Amino acid sequence: MLSLRVLLFEPIVSPTDLCQWAQGAIMLHELTSELRVLVVDTESQQASRWTQCHREPLPQACLCLDDITLDNKARVSQIMAERWPDAQQLWCETTCVLRPKRRPNQRTVGTVQICTFERQAELTEAEFQQRWLIDHTPVALTTQSTQGYLQSLVKDRSAVSPDGLVEEYFPAEAARSLGAFFNASNDPILLQNNISRMMTSCDRFIESGSINVIHMSEYPILLRS
Repeated sequence: MLSLRVLLFEPIVSPTDLCQWAQGAIMLHELTSELRVLVVDTESQQASRWTQCHREPLPQACLCLDDITLDNKARVSQIMAERWPDAQQLWCETTCVLRPKRRPNQRTVGTVQICTFERQAELTEAEFQQRWLIDHTPVALTTQSTQGYLQSLVKDRSAVSPDGLVEEYFPAEAARSLGAFFNASNDPILLQNNISRMMTSCDRFIESGSINVIHMSEYPILLRS
């Protein structure tokens, strides 16, 4: 599906204000089937141990709009640019591999890990997509305590945009526990195996030193029925 991920890098004064803006953006509600606010807040900062920053700056929020038609793309882009002129718009082909449990206007339980990265320079586009979207997907789902998983292949790329963006939903306990994060609580052998499998798989397609990771809270504004 055609989607837009809008990365906001400026300090977010209030997550509540950001959600209220999204709730009041009626025009956007008519142009997309899903609108979600992801934002760094007190709850998500409990997972700060997982933060990685290789390409400054890290986003402080991400506005997620899904299922946009080509006819509506220009209008959506214009609305977002007028309101958030300094934000980075990433137009993507998004696949929802594992749909998380959400409720409109309620904070989603746990945190959402936003991960952006660049493909390895020696890979063709076909090889990159095979290694990430096909080969890596089952590894990520089995080695981590993933409760929701969306993969976004960035389509309108620039010199400063990533090639891929992932939204991974984790339970609250994964914020503080290595074992809970890697789906291996109370099993040190499985833990090391899962970490090794995950790192090996990532090393097959992610350019070294290009990955950014930050956990956010999700506030769904508009969801598909």
